[in-house]
Amino acid sequence: MACQHCNAEFIASAQVSGSEHAEKADDLLARVELALKRAEDQAALAQTPAEQPIV
Repeated sequence: MACQHCNAEFIASAQVSGSEHAEKADDLLARVELALKRAEDQAALAQTPAEQPIV
C-alpha cells in the first residue's frame, strides 16, 4: 500500500510489538516532519518574488 499524500509505501499488519510500534511511530513522525518542512520551503519559495536581471 502507499500513502495517498506522500506516496510512502507501508505494509498494514494486525499486530506490532511495543518496541516495534515505538520505532515505527518515530520513523513516521520523522517522515511527516520532513514532508512538512519541504512544504514550508516550497511555500516560501512561491512567495518570494523572482529575481529580475539587471539591465
